[in-house]
Amino acid sequence: MIKPFQILFAAVLLLTPPSGAVLAGEEESLSKQQIEEIIRNYILENPEIITQAVLILREREEQRTREAVQLALADNHDLLFNDELSIVVGNPEGDVTLVEFYDYRCSFCRQSHGAVMQMLEEDKNLRLVLKQFPVKDQPGEVPVSLISARLAMAAEKQGLFLPFHDAMFLAEPPLTERKVYAIAKEVGLDLERLEKDMREPAFTEHLRQTLTLASEIGATGTPTFVIGGYVISSMLDAEILRQIIGLTREVQAAQTAENASD
Repeated sequence: MIKPFQILFAAVLLLTPPSGAVLAGEEESLSKQQIEEIIRNYILENPEIITQAVLILREREEQRTREAVQLALADNHDLLFNDELSIVVGNPEGDVTLVEFYDYRCSFCRQSHGAVMQMLEEDKNLRLVLKQFPVKDQPGEVPVSLISARLAMAAEKQGLFLPFHDAMFLAEPPLTERKVYAIAKEVGLDLERLEKDMREPAFTEHLRQTLTLASEIGATGTPTFVIGGYVISSMLDAEILRQIIGLTREVQAAQTAENASD
């Protein structure tokens, strides 16, 4: 967030002459007090300079954020795209990978779910990596998001992740612990085995790593999508996803052609 003192500082930089410079008609450098008075009067007479300063600061902050995100994506590439406990659906060898961080209690995730599944149906060359990101639980309440995440990972051990995953997002909200277990039973999961598997220490470590990873790449909420070097913390509909996937393919093809010509 841009702070008031940053705006003022940027405005001063825009107006302050280079060190040692003198104003036209002056034989000596102005005093600090005189310069401050000139800057103050100029800002009062030309308040638009503040807008210019805000835009400069915002652009610099956005550039720093983009650079930090790119570095974080590169540093965490394997954990992001090839983590063994993250669920991969679609084409495992697809030319475009879409990563989704989600929480089963997130209404925006529920709305995006249909679009994501539609893309998998339409695009047989799409690889989808699903990452449990249980962030909706509140202190003092039953941690339904965390329970759901653990059950989903345990469901994969029984080969029923996708049926459970779909049913969770299709269920009428709000999700409760009782409803989550009822969904698990309805899709055919062995509840006794599920209870045992969901407590695996590896799942605890995986969720901890995912929370850390999300923080490092700037995932600000759910759902968060990662594709083509971009992090998008927003609900996406099918048309937007289609466009992003298509653009990612074009960029990857251009990069491949450029590398081949070198």
